[in-house]
Amino acid sequence: MDAVIVFGQMSEAYVEKMKASGLPFLLFDFYLYNSTYDCVISDSVFGSWLLTKYLIDRGHHKIGFVGSIDMTTSIMDG
Repeated sequence: MDAVIVFGQMSEAYVEKMKASGLPFLLFDFYLYNSTYDCVISDSVFGSWLLTKYLIDRGHHKIGFVGSIDMTTSIMDG
């Protein structure tokens, strides 16, 4: 493994363990206050709209969400 990309929120303790592994990592749609970690925060609302439009334009009409809305704060943006 060359690097780790993390999608969504997780505990700071877990992030510290990843840091200790020495592997480069990127946090996606996740942030820690007062940290120096590399983070990318997406435009969840517009991105969700684009994804839904893409699916509808291709004939999909039964579209749902599988998961827990409490898993990460970015899920509630839409």
